[in-house]
Amino acid sequence: MKQVAKKTTKERSGFRSTAPVGSPSGKMIALQFLDTGWRVALPILVLTYAGIKIDKINRTMPLCSLISFFLSLIVATYLVYLQIKSVYPDFFRELKNKGGKK
Repeated sequence: MKQVAKKTTKERSGFRSTAPVGSPSGKMIALQFLDTGWRVALPILVLTYAGIKIDKINRTMPLCSLISFFLSLIVATYLVYLQIKSVYPDFFRELKNKGGKK
């Protein structure tokens, strides 16, 4: 007769992590979100503010603001791309492989 090991209280209540070793913890994920947050917010705020100031000086109100806003979106996207590439180097390669296979 096979003997089954008793589960501890932590295992039964779900407190014990079943994630594989090396997977990120909750704190690590939160830090990644904060890191991503500044990478998105800072270029948008700085470049849009600069665009508004340039518009006020040149009296071309929406033109430079819109250009700087869309430029800041491109910069923020690139910064997030670099972050993902540094943390998960094979992420985009896997996406390309999945896209090519049907």
